[in-house]
Amino acid sequence: MAYEMKMDVVDNVTPWLDWAIAHKPEWNRKATKSTLWYAQQEIKKGIRSGAPGGSTYLERMSAARRHDIKDTSKRGGSKKRRRAGILGNLLNAVGYQYKSTMGAVGWLSNSAVRLGTWHENSVLQTITPKMRRLFFAAGIGLKASTTQISLPRRPTYSPMFPVLLKILPTYFENKFMSYLANGGPPVKQIGSGRTYIVH
Repeated sequence: MAYEMKMDVVDNVTPWLDWAIAHKPEWNRKATKSTLWYAQQEIKKGIRSGAPGGSTYLERMSAARRHDIKDTSKRGGSKKRRRAGILGNLLNAVGYQYKSTMGAVGWLSNSAVRLGTWHENSVLQTITPKMRRLFFAAGIGLKASTTQISLPRRPTYSPMFPVLLKILPTYFENKFMSYLANGGPPVKQIGSGRTYIVH
């Protein structure tokens, strides 16, 4: 199941602010995009902390051991060790997509959805003969009776949902109010200007 956050423009605003939002579509668009960007950053911050929304990730195999397993499949391959967080490169696959007056925050590719869903819900991974050989070469013996490995659940989006739903409306309101106070949003755009598609 792919996790994606759907966000309306704003909740619990005063009638005056509601009127201003309706009559300033460009400000509304920029405030919404800024809020989506902020949500993306908060999710990434949660991933880096190892406890998004206060839900601590279960530990994983060390980066050195994982690279040992990968290196056995590459003759003469590099043995360079790299540090990796609990979710590895999934950190870079968190993004947002602006859609008219709404937006979505989620994974940026189908492969990220697949891996992210594994972590979110936990799955059983079938042990193939090749995987068994790689584990053995890395010094990890698997019993002949072991045909599947249960991947531990490490949720990111589900614990972050309630946290974001509390802070995003206030962020949007403050952002829009700053536009009113300063005569409009700054010229500088949030993010790189690239268009992303959330899956």
